[in-house]
Amino acid sequence: MWQEERRQRIRSLLSTFGHVSVDQATSEFGVSRETIRRDLLEMEARGELKRMHGGAIALEEDREAPIPCAVPCG
Repeated sequence: MWQEERRQRIRSLLSTFGHVSVDQATSEFGVSRETIRRDLLEMEARGELKRMHGGAIALEEDREAPIPCAVPCG
């Protein structure tokens, strides 16, 4: 998998779930933990995410708005 394709998929996971773990990304993308760490480091330097222990979280403005319930939720 190419670097930019991998980073786009990381962005997609962050947008959908709000977080991504290094372990999740290594198994899904078939690359080493160090490769994912480098991707996350560079993406954080670009202001695309916030790295945390074991992965990364989306910046609040990058998250998709929750879909409202059509019927009362809860």
